[in-house]
Amino acid sequence: MYIRNYNNNPEIRFLVADDDTTSPKATGFDLFFGFEFEFECIDQNAHRLKHENHAKKIMKDNPNVWVKRDGALVNGFEVVTMPMTYDWFMENQYEMTAFLRYLYDNGYELAQTGISGEGGAFHVHVSRDFFEDDDHIRRFESAILAESEQMISGGLATVHPYCQLEAYEHVDEPDMFGSYLKNKYVWVRPREKTVELRMFANNFVNAWGGVIGMATAMRFIIDKVASSYVA
Repeated sequence: MYIRNYNNNPEIRFLVADDDTTSPKATGFDLFFGFEFEFECIDQNAHRLKHENHAKKIMKDNPNVWVKRDGALVNGFEVVTMPMTYDWFMENQYEMTAFLRYLYDNGYELAQTGISGEGGAFHVHVSRDFFEDDDHIRRFESAILAESEQMISGGLATVHPYCQLEAYEHVDEPDMFGSYLKNKYVWVRPREKTVELRMFANNFVNAWGGVIGMATAMRFIIDKVASSYVA
């Protein structure tokens, strides 16, 4: 079986360019990015074996991604990347995004979870270690929420039940999954080792292509992280 169960992840490798100059290092850590892409097959009668064969092909061609199940996907799977710096991605962009072109060519599309059809199947994780503290994460969140209206109107961000436009809020007792957040499905979601950004619309990939979409998302995040840093 090539498609992993949701919590069965491989050993994580951090991908860094030989001469990494773009990633901010104000806190002494590189800023890593990990991507999640939720794909559904257009053919509603696709057999599970078809998904397995495509997962095998993707991981054979790119050792820096893996494929896993997601309970929200009825007829598809999720592709996850190893964490990488911006410079590493720019050096390996076409190899890293080949799986996107392959899946589009073989009858898959990013899942449409958005209320108005713009989707929300493109999530980005950034390394939590880079942030100084919770206040830094909160400033980072505020910088993003301040541009929510422009991002939504421009088709770059989405709002739906699993991606709500509100600030995260901590609670005293964890839920059954160990989360101390009142609402896990918000634009900016702090997690144990990452900060997850759930608000990007599928347009980042569908309209611009994988290379430009992923690079643009990373530059947007780098800008917001840098602007929220207090010297």
